[in-house]
Amino acid sequence: FQQRLVFAAPAGSPQTFYMSQPGGYYNFNVTNPTQADDSITGTIVSNQLNTIKSIVPMPSGLIMLSSRQAWQISGGSAGSAVSPIDVTSQPQAYNGSSDVPPIVANYDILYVQAKGSIVRDLSYDFYKNIYTGTDISVLSSHLFFGYSITEWAFAEEPFKIVWAVRNDGTLLSLTFLKEQEIQGWSHSDTTGLFKSVASVTETVTEGAVDAVYFVVERTVNGNTVKYIERMADRFLASGVAYAWCVDAGLRYD
Repeated sequence: FQQRLVFAAPAGSPQTFYMSQPGGYYNFNVTNPTQADDSITGTIVSNQLNTIKSIVPMPSGLIMLSSRQAWQISGGSAGSAVSPIDVTSQPQAYNGSSDVPPIVANYDILYVQAKGSIVRDLSYDFYKNIYTGTDISVLSSHLFFGYSITEWAFAEEPFKIVWAVRNDGTLLSLTFLKEQEIQGWSHSDTTGLFKSVASVTETVTEGAVDAVYFVVERTVNGNTVKYIERMADRFLASGVAYAWCVDAGLRYD
């Protein structure tokens, strides 16, 4: 962030963060008297323990998602650089975050709330001058009640879908396009359990896509096995007769 390497929440100091010197990513030296290009050590001060979970750099500052609320670390005024002389931490949304890393979709931060069963977005409100957001899982709460999200990945192209693995092995998907006010949840079942998910940018015949890979646990011939499986591309250039919509399969020519 602003040419500084940032670490946070070491064992025993869950509210503390460290920033290196600008341009010297492994230089955490300080001087006496303090100079603007010294490294920075800061601690979030609140009326309750805020264990830092994730850090996201945004244009207005460094957003730290903690177990209790979101914080913005900045130089104190718009466009100013952080330094040991000018560094402030301001509370933002009072909703805690889980250990699942957040997803940045354009200018929105998507994160799983502290209890693991609510998904929220966080974006900057120019009128209120604060980062705030909403519960974007409330209209599909039946998919989350009694469950938690363990992993997720964002496949931006071509359909802007967040793929989330639920703790019971079910796969959830969120189509998210904030600027068009489009967001909708669905779920996918398979003969097995989804365990992990990742998104990798690949070049296919139709162009560049964010291919989605899963670790799926299946029972084959009485044995429990785990496969790495790729979601088939949803391009049907030759018509629906050539659609590849199966739980798991290999194609031979």
